[in-house]
Amino acid sequence: MGQLVKGLSEEQLKLLPTEEDVVFYEEHGWFISPKILPDELLDEAFLGAQKFYRGERDARIPYEIGSSEWEPADGDAVRNNQHVSYRKKELRKLLQPIIGAIAAKLARTRGVRLFEDTLIYKAPICNNARGGIVGWHTDYAYSSVCTSSKMLSAWIPFHDIDREGAPLVVIDGSHKWKGNEHMRTFNNQDLQQIQKNFFLQLRSLLKFQ
Repeated sequence: MGQLVKGLSEEQLKLLPTEEDVVFYEEHGWFISPKILPDELLDEAFLGAQKFYRGERDARIPYEIGSSEWEPADGDAVRNNQHVSYRKKELRKLLQPIIGAIAAKLARTRGVRLFEDTLIYKAPICNNARGGIVGWHTDYAYSSVCTSSKMLSAWIPFHDIDREGAPLVVIDGSHKWKGNEHMRTFNNQDLQQIQKNFFLQLRSLLKFQ
């Protein structure tokens, strides 16, 4: 447990997943933690995100291609910016040891490392507009340079949400599906077509097994 608990307080240790939680995660592919970040930190990160959207930067990444980079001229449907913790100090503060410890516990490993981070804003959908729809996709498809099969995504909402109104949906058990390793369809808003294509691909895979 040495690496796993490094930097955690007694209170944070109590927030780590139990063995029952880990088994649930392995079966369903998702896990909802108790509250692990204080409101003050989330409020500061939210204000940092607003500054980021206004163009304020504390650091610059040394390249301009190869990652998603929303700009005001792109419109407001879905904003997607990567590597923001490197470029805005308020967002960097979200990289708390407790998050890595939870991820490591779920993956049954002694340590994890951050591959990338993303700041996403989805505009509300009004009048049946397509608006802030994000296409069904797999995060692994966007991290294909990694050889590990134990990758996790940690989602940190800046607002209070519940299961009925959450802006993020995870398909229960889909981490066990075959044929979705290359679903780079984040920007595809035609959800019915994505579903059709996936099941056609799945049917093809089953046919040749």
